[in-house]
Amino acid sequence: MTKGLTISTVAQMAGVSKTTVSRYLNGKYEFMSPQTRQRIQDVILKTGYQPNHLAQSLKSRRSMLAGLLVADIESPFSAAAVKAIGDVIGQAGYTLITVDTGGDPKRQQEALDSLVQRQVDGIIVNSAAEETQQLGRIQHSGIPVVLLDRFVGERGFDIGYLENERPIQALLSHLREQEYGRIALFVQDYAAASPRYLRWKAFLDATARQGGGVGEAQVYVVDPQRQETLDSALCRLMVLSRGDPKPPAVIAANGVTLMHTVKSIRSFDIRMPWDIGLCGYDDWGWMTQLGLAGLVDVGLTAVSPSVHELGEKTARLLLERMAGYTGEPREICIEAPLVVRRSTLRKEEANR
Repeated sequence: MTKGLTISTVAQMAGVSKTTVSRYLNGKYEFMSPQTRQRIQDVILKTGYQPNHLAQSLKSRRSMLAGLLVADIESPFSAAAVKAIGDVIGQAGYTLITVDTGGDPKRQQEALDSLVQRQVDGIIVNSAAEETQQLGRIQHSGIPVVLLDRFVGERGFDIGYLENERPIQALLSHLREQEYGRIALFVQDYAAASPRYLRWKAFLDATARQGGGVGEAQVYVVDPQRQETLDSALCRLMVLSRGDPKPPAVIAANGVTLMHTVKSIRSFDIRMPWDIGLCGYDDWGWMTQLGLAGLVDVGLTAVSPSVHELGEKTARLLLERMAGYTGEPREICIEAPLVVRRSTLRKEEANR
């Protein structure tokens, strides 16, 4: 059915003009109703229409390529974000080039150079470094740059990110209400990753305001790729809590850390929520969507932002920039609602 199919045919079938179809294919949705977008999408899916990207690029001087750099392609967070971004970018007629930097600033620099040489029309970056000069030069050259979840240096770029400060405060308030004693934060190295840093800072600020006591001593820097670091942190917390009138609790700063903390708690036969409370970030999005948080023993209390929404909205920021938007940098924050499960419901369990 695609043989001989033209943009004029798609326009006729959708009941719109050729210009409207062209704007749809180029991600220019700002003056297009959702109903119109849906009609065009339905026609394209029904007919299997494939736009002639070579002709489009020659006419518009665009490559119809977009780049995406992620710091760790193996993480469930990255997988969910890449899927959502790829869907939105692909629907707009672009081919997405995804590169894994492995959290290495040098690999990020090389990948950015490669994408520029391939004349991509825009780049989304989940940065492995705080350095902004290269990103600034790329953006200044006319290639839009949008950040994914990680801030870099001065806030001169569009960014979509998961909410950081308020969820930590909500978790602390919940644990206090459930009458836990010593509360610790398990966090990966936060020096070069803004979400971890912001959650670490929010934890220290909130514990100071709420009378958490020992501040920095409550923070344990762990490496989920080395399970022994989680085991060591948990042992130290339990030893320090001996003699305390109330059991301790742990807030895990991201989904990977949360699940590896569960593994440590199980290995030491520590009971949740009686001997310890556990909660944290489900910034994978997978634990809630696939039901994993509810399947772990008593169920895990977690703040659960939508990584799919994050990827989708970040992609739309880039499409708008590639379509010619020149306004001030924009920040889109994805909220992280608290989902309470039995891993922290100490008072309720005591009353059963």
